Order: sequence, then C-alpha cells, then structure tokens
Amino acid sequence: MARGFTESEAAAIRAKLIESCRYCWQRYGFQKTTVGELARMAGISTGAFYGFFPSKALLFAETAMSSFNQIADNFTAAMPEHPMKADLGNALKGMIRDFAANPWLISQEGGLAMMRQLPPDKVAELVALDMGFVREVLERYHFDSTVSVEEFTAVIYALCLPVTMRDVIGEHFLTAMDILVDGAVDRLIR
Repeated sequence: MARGFTESEAAAIRAKLIESCRYCWQRYGFQKTTVGELARMAGISTGAFYGFFPSKALLFAETAMSSFNQIADNFTAAMPEHPMKADLGNALKGMIRDFAANPWLISQEGGLAMMRQLPPDKVAELVALDMGFVREVLERYHFDSTVSVEEFTAVIYALCLPVTMRDVIGEHFLTAMDILVDGAVDRLIR
C-alpha cells in the first residue's frame, strides 16, 4: 500500500491510475503519456505515483493486463461447453476484433513501446501468462494441438499483430483476418 493513504484510498487511487492510463494510452500512446499527467488525473503528486508503481511502464503493464483479462473473458464467453474446431476459430476471431477495437494495446506506440521499457523478468511473466491462457484453453476444451503451447501462443501473437496495419489493409481487414484464423485453426488443431 502507498504510504499516507488508507487501504480503501490506495485501492481507489490505483484504480484511477489504471483508468487514467487507459485513457492516455488510447489518445497519446505510451511515449507521450507522462507520469505527471497520470498523477494529476488520479489526484496525487508525481512523487506519490511512485508509491503505487515503480515506473510508468509497470503501470502500463498492469493496465494492459486488465484489458487482456477482459479480452480473455470475452474469448471464454464465446466458447460453448463442448466446442468444435470452428468454435475455437470464432472465439479467436472475436479476440482479433477486440484487439482491433483497442489497437493501442499492441501498436508500436502502445504495447510494443511499453514492452521495451519493462524489465526482462516482467516481460517473461507476461508471456508466461499468455502461454498459461493458451494451455488452459487447450486443456479445458480438450483440443489436440499439432504444435507446442509456445508455438500456438506465437501464432496467436502473429494473428493479432496485423491489427496495427488495419488502415493499410483497408476495408477487407476483418475478412482477411477471418481467413487467416480459419487457416491457422485448421493447421493447429487435429
């Protein structure tokens, strides 16, 4: 808990910092968002900010995890109890649409810039969480993958990155992504 705040005040400030981070990230990107602006929006001093997060990058990482958890919840909600291969494809298509609605999470100015500022152990922790989610999906729904969890996770990363090129790809972006997802699922699941 940050010094000088009650537990409930600290929880409210932490939530406000994450909310402020999400707002600034969407509008300005990682690089142009300052600790001073985030602290001001949360109603605390810049010095107090560091009682909550040791760095701007770690606040951004927590904000990203909050958003990724919502995307993972949407994915899980899209899966029926006994899914078929096509259901996995549809859930992955939904995930890509969620990232398309939140491109700041994986853009050069957003998620990728933030990842470059994180300590290597934090990056490894985030990647391990992603792999854990993939492992959980494969096990929970009894999918027989043709590749390792690490390779499956890498394919999901590769499917999400074109979101950053949506404007270049143009009006057929979602159709193109649906085709790529269908092909990937066909190759990944027996």
